[in-house]
Amino acid sequence: MGEPQTTVATETYWDKYSIPRVSLQEALWQIELSLTANQTRGVFFLISEAGEGKSQGIHGIARKHGRRVVDVRTAQLTHIGAGVPQRADESGHFKIAVPDDFPREGEKAILFFDEFNQGQPHAIALVFKMLEDRGMYGYKLPDDCLVVVGMNPGNQAYSVTKIEGNPAINRRAKKLYVYNEYNAWKKHAMTPDFHYSDGMEKPCHPWVIKFLNTTPQMLYTIKDRDGNKQFACPATWQTVSLDIYNLEEAKCSPSDDRFLNRLASSINMVNASQLVEFIKNNEVRIAPDEILTKYKKTSKLRDRVLQLQKEPGGDYPRLVETLALYIFGDKPDPDRVADQLALFWHDMPEELAQAFYQQLGAAAKDGSGGTTKENIAYMTKMTIALQSNPLWDAINTRITSAHDSFERGLKGQSAGRDPMK
Repeated sequence: MGEPQTTVATETYWDKYSIPRVSLQEALWQIELSLTANQTRGVFFLISEAGEGKSQGIHGIARKHGRRVVDVRTAQLTHIGAGVPQRADESGHFKIAVPDDFPREGEKAILFFDEFNQGQPHAIALVFKMLEDRGMYGYKLPDDCLVVVGMNPGNQAYSVTKIEGNPAINRRAKKLYVYNEYNAWKKHAMTPDFHYSDGMEKPCHPWVIKFLNTTPQMLYTIKDRDGNKQFACPATWQTVSLDIYNLEEAKCSPSDDRFLNRLASSINMVNASQLVEFIKNNEVRIAPDEILTKYKKTSKLRDRVLQLQKEPGGDYPRLVETLALYIFGDKPDPDRVADQLALFWHDMPEELAQAFYQQLGAAAKDGSGGTTKENIAYMTKMTIALQSNPLWDAINTRITSAHDSFERGLKGQSAGRDPMK
């Protein structure tokens, strides 16, 4: 007999260290509250995967409030970068001169130490001095300067110094585990502030927005990152957007290999190829908002979707899943979209109709686009709106039937005898 198999549950980073997991938008709200209240006690540590947009968010708050950001990459912080000894006086004592860009007396600023736990031990010690005394050597931070720290989680994905268990740091820190939510990212991406750090006032390129609307899951391709590949994330999508603007300026066509190669250098060949194909033929993919506004009995969109059901490649199941996420992300008016949603749901093959019901439930409990409580309240309104559609009874019957059949299959039972025969 073989050894008994056991399932090992993987504890999430935020659960392991008992810290809140919040959207980037929520984390920035908390930092902005400290800034407007001039609360310097309790330094916020934003912990996230690489490329989630922490730095861009901090710079956005600073611009909004007319503050300068001093961005210190702790991973590159040397002894010289933190201060240079000056000429000794007659008694043999000397002072340390800090870098010229450090906040000056009376200045309104944000001092952002990024990549904190990627720094060498001496760099972490220097930053800790800032947390403890709001200064080092003879230098003191101005009263109106907020300190914020960014770091990656101390797990196998990153080569970092483990500081999670340091009580001296923990008692001075306010830790938040941060993730980027697609709809919040999109709201920012559609403003002229998106490319501010690139020296221009432009939103994210429309092709990137349109593409991600069809597959918002690709905002951050975690599997690519964990596979040591180039990966898509909020930071690299900003790069891709800038690339497309520059490629258009250079009159380089999406059909040119140079177009693909430039994008792939940031987000890898597979992701870039999907984006380029979408650009070349933007009707291949269907955006979820189209389903909820244009999917009608005699519409061309319905013909396209029914044809898509028959095509291999998984585009139709992906559209179904994306729609479930979109519904809770944007929360369209149920009365306005219920008829289109009911027809789309009614047209689904039986197994996908049941899966869509489960995906809606998972999206509601995930908290994406709002709290779980808000999502469930919204789903209640959507269900009431659907109940007024004549197709709802048929949809509900199919879901119930599929569920009962699945339950019988799990129990090894045959189909139930029809009592009417």
